[in-house]
Amino acid sequence: ISLKKVVLKDNLKFINGYAFYKCISLENIVLPKDLKILREGAFKKCSGLKEIVLNEGLIEIGDLAFQKCTKLTRIYIPRSVEIIGYNVFKDCDNLKDIYFEVEKSKELYENLGVNCNIHYGVIRERRG
Repeated sequence: ISLKKVVLKDNLKFINGYAFYKCISLENIVLPKDLKILREGAFKKCSGLKEIVLNEGLIEIGDLAFQKCTKLTRIYIPRSVEIIGYNVFKDCDNLKDIYFEVEKSKELYENLGVNCNIHYGVIRERRG
């Protein structure tokens, strides 16, 4: 089975660590509006992942959550995110732009694990 798109149901509060680990055919995932926490390595090595919509209300993105998601080119971080783990985007070689809806303290985004453009004050449309 090759899983290409996942739309998770509402009422889901967290995604366990390594829940989608090495799901290499996954290209797109829409997170539920009630999601609060993405645990460590949740999407690690999802090398086919091209797009993920992070929901407003998400509070924490765990360490290495998107490590080696090599097809990600951009990601939008909603204003609700208060904790971003270590090396969240490590080895995301094609990630060129990270968009934050609001500028937060430098400590929040200084250990993202990737060298790319950081943008602030950008609001994106929710797709799914």
